[in-house]
Amino acid sequence: MRIIWTITILTAVAVGFLLCYLIQAFVGAAAHPDSSLLVKDWLTASLSIAAVLIASGALFFNWLKAKQENFLNIHDKLVDVEVQEGRRLLHNEIENEDDPARLMREDATKYDKINRALALYDVLGLYVSKRYVFKDWVLDEWGPALVRARPHARHFIAHRDKQGGGPSWPNFAALSLAAVVRQQKRPAFQKGREPRICEKCGASHY
Repeated sequence: MRIIWTITILTAVAVGFLLCYLIQAFVGAAAHPDSSLLVKDWLTASLSIAAVLIASGALFFNWLKAKQENFLNIHDKLVDVEVQEGRRLLHNEIENEDDPARLMREDATKYDKINRALALYDVLGLYVSKRYVFKDWVLDEWGPALVRARPHARHFIAHRDKQGGGPSWPNFAALSLAAVVRQQKRPAFQKGREPRICEKCGASHY
């Protein structure tokens, strides 16, 4: 969003300078009539404005394309088969605060898959916090899945934190909370609907 405002301000400044130049040229031409100079000044100003607008448009579309590529890249990683399995294990195996320790003892491979899935969710949250992707895109596509994962993930994260090393995955915590808040603000006619799991991408959609 800051880039958009920067482009807007720079464009406004450039157009302002060009308008001042144009007014000055017009006043000068009125004082000293010369039709050839007036046409040349108008042409110069018009071409300059067009160049500024074209450059600003190109910069904007490159910026938007970068956002799209970042979103598709992280989306592709999230729908990896093993990451999907990690999310299913999170929902099926982690129901209370004792389950993570039990799972680590009984099947460390399953524990690691859940760990990977949540770590990637945290990367998704990092992308949002750094504005590498649009937050609305992420919440539209992954918001329901984040809401479903949050209560299970809290038990898993609490177990990890007890192992030491500081708070685990703060970006996931912030993003999943934003998803919960957004879900609570949904229109009344949608609140009774449960998300469905997409067979293609593994994400949840309403």
